[in-house]
Amino acid sequence: MKQVIQNYKSGRLEVEEVPLPSAGKENILLKTKVSLISAGTEQSKIETAQMNIIEKAITRLDLVKQVVNNIKQEGFVFTLQKAFNKLDASISLGYSCAGQVIDIGSEIKEFNVGDRVACVGEGTAAHAEINVVPEYFATRIPHNVDYDEASFVGLGAIALNAVELAQLKKGETVAVIGLGLLGQIALQIIKAKGQMVLGVEIDEDKLALADKLGLDAKANPLLDDMEGRALDFTSGNGLDAVIITAASRNNLPIEISGKISRNKGRVILVGAMPIIIPRKDYYEKELYFAVSSGFGRGLYYPLEKNRPYPFNYTNRSAKDNMRDFLSLLSDKKIDVKSLITHRFKLADAKKAYGIIKEKKEKYIGIVFEYDLAVQGEEKVFVKARDSGRLPTLAVGFIGAGSFAQGYLLPVLKKIREVDLIGVSNASGISAKNIARKFRFNYCATDYNEILNDKKINCVFIVSRHNLHAKFVIAALGKGKNVFVEKPLCINEEELKEIISVYQRSAIQDRRPVLMVGFNRRFSPFIRQIKEFFKYKISPFVIYYRINAGYLAASHWVHTPEGGGRIVGEVCHFVDLLSYITDARPLEVSAVSLDHPNKSMPTQDNIIVTLKFSDGSIATINYNSVGDIAFSRELIEIFGDNSVATLDNFKKLTLSCGGHTRSFGTLNRDMGHQNEIEYFVRNLLNNNQSLITFNELICTTLTTFKIEEALRSNLPVKIDLNGWTI
Repeated sequence: MKQVIQNYKSGRLEVEEVPLPSAGKENILLKTKVSLISAGTEQSKIETAQMNIIEKAITRLDLVKQVVNNIKQEGFVFTLQKAFNKLDASISLGYSCAGQVIDIGSEIKEFNVGDRVACVGEGTAAHAEINVVPEYFATRIPHNVDYDEASFVGLGAIALNAVELAQLKKGETVAVIGLGLLGQIALQIIKAKGQMVLGVEIDEDKLALADKLGLDAKANPLLDDMEGRALDFTSGNGLDAVIITAASRNNLPIEISGKISRNKGRVILVGAMPIIIPRKDYYEKELYFAVSSGFGRGLYYPLEKNRPYPFNYTNRSAKDNMRDFLSLLSDKKIDVKSLITHRFKLADAKKAYGIIKEKKEKYIGIVFEYDLAVQGEEKVFVKARDSGRLPTLAVGFIGAGSFAQGYLLPVLKKIREVDLIGVSNASGISAKNIARKFRFNYCATDYNEILNDKKINCVFIVSRHNLHAKFVIAALGKGKNVFVEKPLCINEEELKEIISVYQRSAIQDRRPVLMVGFNRRFSPFIRQIKEFFKYKISPFVIYYRINAGYLAASHWVHTPEGGGRIVGEVCHFVDLLSYITDARPLEVSAVSLDHPNKSMPTQDNIIVTLKFSDGSIATINYNSVGDIAFSRELIEIFGDNSVATLDNFKKLTLSCGGHTRSFGTLNRDMGHQNEIEYFVRNLLNNNQSLITFNELICTTLTTFKIEEALRSNLPVKIDLNGWTI
């Protein structure tokens, strides 16, 4: 299928072929009939993409701060590589469309195939022939509203949310500053509610259009005395509410709003601009100022239950705003057809955006129309196979987010014996971008394309944690070698099923290799520690501190998709400690911090104590209450009258016999490159897994027992009977 795509690094805009998406469980699949360009928002995205790297940095100083901190943690070279990798990404354009449902997920209750539906959301209601849309960002189109009108649902919901936030009362007067597409819709919504509207705009053509749509009075800030116009319009009182729909590079609209408002008036900002509040007017008039949150609740935050809201606050969701806007269209209280100035076929997207960029002709509403028949494939080929080269390892990826693109794929891409065959990702645009960047033969949105490809003999699984077991089981069942990022699975039931499938997966007396991405044991620093203690006699005492950083309770890691931080990350440290001691955990105890912030997840701050089969004991201090600029990880190992200290995988200190040696690197080396290179060489030499299957089982089971110990506040034995093979 075709979709409008822009490369964020080069700024180049194209209509490209991407894989057909699937609905999954919780989405609908929409065949797009009409989509609307939001000129202001999309122009801003295009202009940002076309900036050089310095200009992009200036626009996102918050991200620059993250990069600076990342340099401290991981080093300059690697951070730079990650930054450029993120820049070299494809983004979708558009967030408002209408079409017909062609498929629904198994958990969809509201819609049926054939329904006429209007949709909103960046990446979900894009300029694409087929869109995958969550149920809460879609609503049915009334029978007397056509697709052209319904395609305005995104802009309509934004305008309606701002108007509702203004809490207008009967008889009040309202000013709308900026009469572009959003402003023209907002003024009609206000008129439909019975209020008087003053339109503020510097473009006389837009003022004339607003006149036809019911504007009561108009003002041009370049020609008129704004305070005088406002007082005349309101019989000397000033505006009860001002809604700013204009986009600006300065705060002039905010200044104007303060001057034309009455005492205790409301100013609602919708357009993008610097928020600098001029104190005098806002202080003396005691004005209320708020920034409207897009379509409404559900876009950035959920409904907060059991929270007292102001008596006059209307807690509206995005779906409420979408539905009410379509009702206004159905009742013929809003005219959006008069706002359509240009129509294009999707294939002519460059011409459409050229009008916006060059500004050689007037425009308000620009819509894309779509062909009735959609030609598409489950997978899209990016490059042809090199018939002159027959590598031994044919690799497919299921999931390939920022981690895979930053740590795994750059290494695999450089190994001559590896052929990157196919990549599957939930997003077609993301799958296409990854395939292009790392030179896969094809991309797909259905993981079965990877599993059913007989050429692929090794599958990398880098999806959300709750899907790891499902994909591991399926890949092993197909006889394919598997590399899965941690964790192996997120509960004991999944672990039992993996063991069962692994036991049945023998092929010609040799099971496929199963590897979990426990990279730390492959770090050169850990290899030096192993060499340092190779003649150890006595058990170790080990302290392992992880300054993990705070993750909000709403972060996906804390949801069923992530399985929690113990299963999802502490497994790394259990594996490393087992490797250092050459022993397995026998018993675990755990305690969590009783933090006054009750919203902080329990698993964010824990002390874990492990007893090992060789007599060693280890403490894991995993916390999220520290400063992220501080060293992330510290390991201290005591044994045989010697000490090894590893600080953040950048500096190793070895002490023995009164002598101390130190080794360091500028960049943090946590073993990712060695891990992948060793894994590939191991497969090429037909060897078994670098980490035995029983070790993987033991580490995974230990994380489950840590959770049990945390719940019970008692030590828990780790019994492997019935688990290992």
